[in-house]
Amino acid sequence: MATPFTTYSLDQLRARTSAKWKHFAPDVLPLWVAEMDSTIAPSVIEAVNAALALGDTGYAVGDAYGEAFVEYAQRRWHLELDPAFTIAVIDVIRDLPL
Repeated sequence: MATPFTTYSLDQLRARTSAKWKHFAPDVLPLWVAEMDSTIAPSVIEAVNAALALGDTGYAVGDAYGEAFVEYAQRRWHLELDPAFTIAVIDVIRDLPL
């Protein structure tokens, strides 16, 4: 399995602009926020590049994300979920009704 430390050199990781790599001195190995170093699946890179090429950077509408998550959860974790119970959140500070 590829990991950030087997995929990228320490110099490549330190060249990133995230707070994780810019906040501390070079002699510190900041392991407090590992998800910033995730490798990106080629299919995700292709989808993002396709959206950018179209200028399609607006907020998504519809059920596509919920349906994709339900399919993934079934395939990966064998969970039976209902896409009606998913909510697309377009930002991390959105107030959702409980």
